[in-house]
Amino acid sequence: MANINVNIDEGFLIHWCTHFMEYYGNESLFVHALSDFHTLKIAHMLHDRGQINDFSTVKLYVDEEPLEAIRHLSRISQAVRKPLFQEPLGSAPIGAIECSVNSEFGEGAFSCWLNAFENREFEKCKETLIRQH
Repeated sequence: MANINVNIDEGFLIHWCTHFMEYYGNESLFVHALSDFHTLKIAHMLHDRGQINDFSTVKLYVDEEPLEAIRHLSRISQAVRKPLFQEPLGSAPIGAIECSVNSEFGEGAFSCWLNAFENREFEKCKETLIRQH
């Protein structure tokens, strides 16, 4: 993967690979929330370094609820963190996120999670992410 230069005023969305965008859809809440999730990580890092004080210029597409659902997914599964970054950038194959989630939470878990996510049923997203043992 080539290095990318992310400007927080533009966000990650412009860097998502074409296949990722086509697979999930250009208007997908998941696509936009994942962009915001990564953009905000950089913005907070810059803020901690004293390089920005005002978050009003940070390019965001979604409100807090979908962001929290992405944060929850990232927090509860170490295995999903890399694919959440790599798949959109094209450095992991399409389906890497789904494979990681299903591996961790059971077959079909990602499909259920994504459907709930796109329908803004965020409590259902959490309920879907219960490990199958």
